[in-house]
Amino acid sequence: METITLGFIVLGLGIVFLLFELFIPTGGILFILGMLTLFMGVVLVFASGNTYAGYITLFSVFILLPFLGLFLFWLWPRLPIGSKILVPPDSSETIAAIPGVAGLEQYKGRIGRAVSSLRPSGIVDFDGKRVDAITEGMLVSEKEWVKCIAIRSGYVIVRPVEQPNLEQLEQNDFM
Repeated sequence: METITLGFIVLGLGIVFLLFELFIPTGGILFILGMLTLFMGVVLVFASGNTYAGYITLFSVFILLPFLGLFLFWLWPRLPIGSKILVPPDSSETIAAIPGVAGLEQYKGRIGRAVSSLRPSGIVDFDGKRVDAITEGMLVSEKEWVKCIAIRSGYVIVRPVEQPNLEQLEQNDFM
């Protein structure tokens, strides 16, 4: 068998390894094996003595093969196996649509008491309901009063406040 023929067979084997990497989860082992095989194929084509074929092969591997890879990445979500693995990009699921997060907006502007130390996260009691909360970076001691200043990415953001007058607490929250 001629060296150039062997080089093209090795190149084809390298492409097969790269294609199998899409379907067999090997953690990149087949990718590395495919890249090494492609390199060996290009070397074998150059070793055959035909430098014109070697340069054409080198161009094909370094220019055309990446375009083939881009095409396969475009094709992957459209294949049955790819659509089962990947989340579709037009998914309307947002953080606000998650049931546990949807009710957090009611705590914005309300005053509660830290049940645990907030370092910077912990548990805050808002009218008998315990909520996971995060401070803006400062430490808050247990049983210290806090106010919910924002809801970001599904987290209740709190800031320490002075002890409120409990008789006028409801009036202060809604004025």
